[in-house]
Amino acid sequence: MRIAPLLLVAATACTPLGERGLLGGACPTGATCSPETPNGLSFFGTQLDGVFFQPDGPAPTAVGGTQDIYLEWDEDGSGLDTPLSIPFVAQIDDGSGGGLEVVGTQGATVTVRGTVAGASYLDIVDPDGGALFDRYIIETADVGSVTLSPLDYEQPLTETTPIAFEAGSANVVVELQTSDDPNTAERLVDTSMTLTSPRAQRTAWDTLALADTTTGSDAIAVTAGGTPWPALGYSVVSGVGALAVVGPPPTIASGDGDICFAAMAGGAQVYELPDWSITSSDLTVEQIESPSCAALFVKPGTTVGHVTASAGGATLTTTVAVQSDGTIAPRGSRRATPWRAPEGERAAAAR
Repeated sequence: MRIAPLLLVAATACTPLGERGLLGGACPTGATCSPETPNGLSFFGTQLDGVFFQPDGPAPTAVGGTQDIYLEWDEDGSGLDTPLSIPFVAQIDDGSGGGLEVVGTQGATVTVRGTVAGASYLDIVDPDGGALFDRYIIETADVGSVTLSPLDYEQPLTETTPIAFEAGSANVVVELQTSDDPNTAERLVDTSMTLTSPRAQRTAWDTLALADTTTGSDAIAVTAGGTPWPALGYSVVSGVGALAVVGPPPTIASGDGDICFAAMAGGAQVYELPDWSITSSDLTVEQIESPSCAALFVKPGTTVGHVTASAGGATLTTTVAVQSDGTIAPRGSRRATPWRAPEGERAAAAR
């Protein structure tokens, strides 16, 4: 069955439910379904590091790369999912548009590989007769960008500011994305990606623990989607030289705003500092998702706010103006935005 555009909603990572699950257990049109899975199956993808919220279903698989899909089912109708424990065969619906192949299965895990960009049904069927247990659309896309990011999100000073870490240890994520446009790029999965660095230990398919104890420059060699990519460079520094405000300081409007800081050393931004502190004597400060950012709230009668940040032995105090209505003028939110797959028509209608 070729996947029509409206059916692509089933491929969104907004739900782990297979098509039978989305249909309340009903059998998809044209399919013959097994009575052994009346509630359908749930499909979970490989975890992405460096995101606030994991996609509920599988993220897109990189063309030339692999992903592990974990199958669960509600065996007894109790609402509690457990790993699929009955024999099954995983196969790709040849008429669904192509783009995916099954590499193998182990237990309740199916490993797939992206072959061309597109979307394909991953069918889980009964080995005795081929009746459908459930199916899920897995998207595939070409790798368009490979970047290095800290494990804990921090707002970059600019998109081109070099990355640095303090000597000792830090955790970094190698992000595979569909493009280098931060407004439209999607994260991709390739569990076959190779990462090579003499001073790093791999802790997950996309994550490295750096153990650099000497200062200087280093790089991580990456092969993703079956293709070598330019090495990802970073610096190791012995300390922080100064702090900087990311973007212009805000003017407080509507009662609240937010502010982010960057720790700098020799023109590079130092990430993964463990001792960030953001305080104010005349504004209420609330820590948000990023350790180097904070939300600011106006106290009654305040006309000017002073915010002090410290990290890595450096300190910076900046002034924020409060509008006359007692409310920090928007300067563009600096709050970190969780990765989220595009929402299809059915998913949007369900909200």
